Amino acid sequence: MRHNLIRDMAEDDTGEPTLSRREFLGSGSQAAAFTLLGTQTTSLPSSQPPEDRIGVAVVGLGNFARYVLPRLRGARRVRVAALVSGTPDTARRLAAGHGVPENRIYTYESFDRLAEARDVHAVYIALPVGLHAEYALRALRLGKHVLTEKTMAASVEQGRAMVAAARSAGRVLMVAYRARFDTYNQAAMRMARQRELGEVVAITAHKGFALGNAVGQRGWRTQRSLAGGGSLVDIGIYSVQAARYLAGEDPVEVTAISRSTTGDPRFREVEEDIAWSLRFPGGALASCSASWRYALQNRYRVACTEGWLELEPATSNGNLRLRVGRGNRGDVIEERMLPQVDQIPLMFDHFAECVREGKAPLTPGEEGLRDLEVIAAIYEAAASGRTVRLAGG
Repeated sequence: MRHNLIRDMAEDDTGEPTLSRREFLGSGSQAAAFTLLGTQTTSLPSSQPPEDRIGVAVVGLGNFARYVLPRLRGARRVRVAALVSGTPDTARRLAAGHGVPENRIYTYESFDRLAEARDVHAVYIALPVGLHAEYALRALRLGKHVLTEKTMAASVEQGRAMVAAARSAGRVLMVAYRARFDTYNQAAMRMARQRELGEVVAITAHKGFALGNAVGQRGWRTQRSLAGGGSLVDIGIYSVQAARYLAGEDPVEVTAISRSTTGDPRFREVEEDIAWSLRFPGGALASCSASWRYALQNRYRVACTEGWLELEPATSNGNLRLRVGRGNRGDVIEERMLPQVDQIPLMFDHFAECVREGKAPLTPGEEGLRDLEVIAAIYEAAASGRTVRLAGG
């Protein structure tokens, strides 16, 4: 099977920093969770004994999954109950370090045996984007809840199938937009939506890094069948999300331009660079980009009628900075200091709360599907050279 060939190539965020001592000390702070068009506050959950926690199977043990696993020790409502991997040695080593019994280690071929594991209530999918839909649909058929990494799927059609399957099965489908659980992003969203700096006029959002030699000739990121796309799908999703949650509505018009190759033989199937513009029904405009060629960019800025706000870094798991300016002078008059949190255990605990209490997730499958629709429109606009209108436009 192709899963043996890809082994455990997972959602690898090269620009992801580790938590500093300062961030660790702040990671127990209470965090508010804001919906796209309003605010919804959630309290830090009380810690539960292991037997009462949601048991999660981690599917795919690549770089990002290995980043996530130790952070789940800070979760209060979930526990790592099983591992699914194409690399037995890696699985056994990680299982020993996280208290997972050997009979809860599965291969991709034996994945469906999870149906017999009553202590595994959900799966967390950390595979390449092109495999998300397959394993989400299989898990839902087994009666498991699903938390999938972003981007949710490789196509709108796959996303729709996932949403429909979750509804039919009566199971939670949530997309792992961890930045939505961050205090700085929540504050920026609140400021924009409550018009603290006046009406939102323009949004800029950029995410990318110089890939260099990190990906070989046949790395999964350069294979459309596995990656679902290039820099847009891999890291541009952060900017698509940011533009939508800062504007507080869905775009109605898209323009775009992309470059699939600069002579680098690795990028024959997917784009290296892409830039796009979004028009929102309320009048706001967004200009965004994703790239595997420019030096690390991880920022967004919201220009308003009475001032501006900027996050840089914007979507890392820690070390975020929020700056605010007012008036036309352009001076930075304030840097807002908020608790630095570890977004990952907060996200997993919210997922567990939704599973246990039947609540709708902050970032449901429908939210991931909307991003897929925007991504499809960006690709269509880049390919055609024309403006693409979305529903409502």
